[in-house]
Amino acid sequence: VRFNCAQCEILGELSPGRVLVHNAMLFFTEFDHHALAADLDVMAWDSYPLGALENFWFDAATQQRWLRTGHPDFAAFHHDLYRGMSQQPFWVMEQQPGPVNWGAWNPAPAPGMVRLWTWEAFAHGADVVSYFRWRQAPFAQEQMHAGLQTPDRHFDIGADEARAVAQELHSIPAPAPATQRARVALVFDYESLWAMQIQPQGVDENPLRVAFDAYSGLRSLGLDVDIVGPNADLADYALIVMPAQAIVGEPLLRELLATKAQLLLYPRTGAKTASLCIPEGLPPGPLRALIDLRVTRVESLRPTARVPFTWQGERYDAERWREFVQAGPQVSVEACFDDGGPAMLRQGRTRYVTARGDAAFERRLLEAAAREAGLAATRLPEGLRLRRRGDLLFAINYGEVAQTVLVPQAQWLVGCEAVPAHGVAIARRHTAE
Repeated sequence: VRFNCAQCEILGELSPGRVLVHNAMLFFTEFDHHALAADLDVMAWDSYPLGALENFWFDAATQQRWLRTGHPDFAAFHHDLYRGMSQQPFWVMEQQPGPVNWGAWNPAPAPGMVRLWTWEAFAHGADVVSYFRWRQAPFAQEQMHAGLQTPDRHFDIGADEARAVAQELHSIPAPAPATQRARVALVFDYESLWAMQIQPQGVDENPLRVAFDAYSGLRSLGLDVDIVGPNADLADYALIVMPAQAIVGEPLLRELLATKAQLLLYPRTGAKTASLCIPEGLPPGPLRALIDLRVTRVESLRPTARVPFTWQGERYDAERWREFVQAGPQVSVEACFDDGGPAMLRQGRTRYVTARGDAAFERRLLEAAAREAGLAATRLPEGLRLRRRGDLLFAINYGEVAQTVLVPQAQWLVGCEAVPAHGVAIARRHTAE
């Protein structure tokens, strides 16, 4: 961060008026990107959806399902992460145009995906999508990394799809509507990630995955999400989700006390101080001002272990993590383990979950929290995602079959309500609501 700041100062003095840009990487947490972005005009990132699918935690079934598309929420997660810290509209500095050379395996994108990835970036507010690279190099280390041109200078599939987007952009009003603030905020804090990575307590405990899964669950409900840092202004949000917030500093605490939003706290929230200690009075530390409970013990669980619990008559399984808590008299228990221990507790507008539930539980939990926050949460078909930008609605279909998206009083600018497999459609709505 200090080096980046020094470079910005030099450029500002010797080449004033330039837009200062730096590109970040995918699922990378080894420095605080919020701090780095504070000295920049534009935060950019390098989008490689297929490489990410091969190199990170996704299981074999997920890798097979999204083999040629990438996970439906991978690119969107990073768009919203870097959009949230950029002073001006963010950029995609490197967009994958074909097979890369650095994954464990390097499949080719399905036809239509370069176009889809490009439009998805614009849907989330990008100002620039730049492809890496123009021509595939016929020599050296990256010669197997595709470009828009093949090594013999002929246009490849990615170039045709980039050209298609360039033509379709004329169908969008200019200037394009600004990206408005979402109603849902997901707090993402690098220091909290580090604290949980330093003391994971379980060999497969991965706070980055927990944050991504929560984001993915929200997106599968058709919700737009702002990913914000721990010092963000949280006013006007209807729902605030904290999936991996081990450290709760004073700025964040003030915002949480002041907001009227529904709050959803995942396990390990407030579990550490800034000096990596258990907080006085036990976790969730200062958040006991919002929910009166004490986490007295935690356990991590091997991947095959399941601890069943019940919520509103439905059975679910805790996976990987469980906490044992003592609750004050103002706290109600909403879900219970078979041994009587609380699996989810609530006080007023604040929920605290004591276990990492399975995917079915997490989706239902996010749906319940969103609806109680007054949001129109709708379970989308697998692979379909929606994103709003002003009065524009982008329908993005990662799936292998067409999906129908009904938008009342809409004018379709690109495509139509029948969104093809690996396709995009864009509607101009009568209102921006």
